[in-house]
Amino acid sequence: NDGYNTGIVYSTEATDGDPTNMISAFGGFAGMGLRIGAEYDMLTIGSTESSIISVSANYGIVDNMDAFFRYDIWDDNDSVNKNGTNYLIAGVLFNCDNGLSLAPNMRIESFENDSDSKTEYKINFQFKF
Repeated sequence: NDGYNTGIVYSTEATDGDPTNMISAFGGFAGMGLRIGAEYDMLTIGSTESSIISVSANYGIVDNMDAFFRYDIWDDNDSVNKNGTNYLIAGVLFNCDNGLSLAPNMRIESFENDSDSKTEYKINFQFKF
């Protein structure tokens, strides 16, 4: 369906020690065969904060074939240990007859601490009945 959505979510969990708080903001748009979305999440446990930024897109190339992309950035705001991670997934989704979907894709994970990035090639299958 064409249109857009936006939202903000806040949750908190009381604990015996430090409280856990999560705030999220998100938005998306769909139209002309394109769907795009973005999300920002900030988690606070006591005085420790971490955040995730995520952006995704899906475009209908032709009937039964879509291209998709997603990019996530996770940062624990630790400038000493540098535990942040970036994650990219991109591929093509083929919707075959009889409820079968195939999605060859590439996934790249890179690290804030300059460790070697990891690249994987995968094929996802889904069958709806």
